[in-house]
Amino acid sequence: MERRAAPGGLAVMHDSGGERAHLLDLALDAGVPLATPGEQTRRALAEVLDPGLPATNPLDAWGSSVGYHDVFVDCGTALLDDPDTAALAFCVDLPDPEDDDTYPLIARQLRERTDKPVVVLANVTAAVHPAVTDRLRRAGIVVLEGTETGLAALAHLLDHRDRRSSAPVEAPVTIDAALRTRWRRRLRDPATWTEVDALALLGDHGVPVVVHEAVATADDAVRVAARL
Repeated sequence: MERRAAPGGLAVMHDSGGERAHLLDLALDAGVPLATPGEQTRRALAEVLDPGLPATNPLDAWGSSVGYHDVFVDCGTALLDDPDTAALAFCVDLPDPEDDDTYPLIARQLRERTDKPVVVLANVTAAVHPAVTDRLRRAGIVVLEGTETGLAALAHLLDHRDRRSSAPVEAPVTIDAALRTRWRRRLRDPATWTEVDALALLGDHGVPVVVHEAVATADDAVRVAARL
């Protein structure tokens, strides 16, 4: 996928309330964070949804089917415009294009309106027509076949985004030759190792360790603890 996920979580748009509920459970299991639409987005959704359909994410946008093309485009655009949306999954089946080519058209229109990732997520592979899949993929739209595997792929997309934004790994600590020689001698020494010895070894090799000090008596322990 050439587009990178934005900050936030996944927005999902369905044409089935049952599949919406199914995806909610699977997204939790897969560890996929879902976007939380803001008030402005919820108002925009409510204006176009049929009565009784909640303006939430995941969203079931299928109502009476009257004007459903415009409903899906408007709802998908509102979700994509929300600042908490990282990417949009359009969860529908893709039948033979000779029977109905509306959903692929909606997916392409949504992609044209955003620079965020837009994917089609089908519940099962059998519900996806190969010709439609090929056409969408050539247009730059990823088609994921299967809810569980599709959510796993989307979890990786968001995880990759988070890893890219994390702080860079610091260069390893350089150990001088004299220090290395001293520790190699100590490691060959059969004398018992203490916790202080182990912490010193780690600290000398660049591993952060807790502040510590060896003591011999209970009074020393109280005194050192107060200072530390």
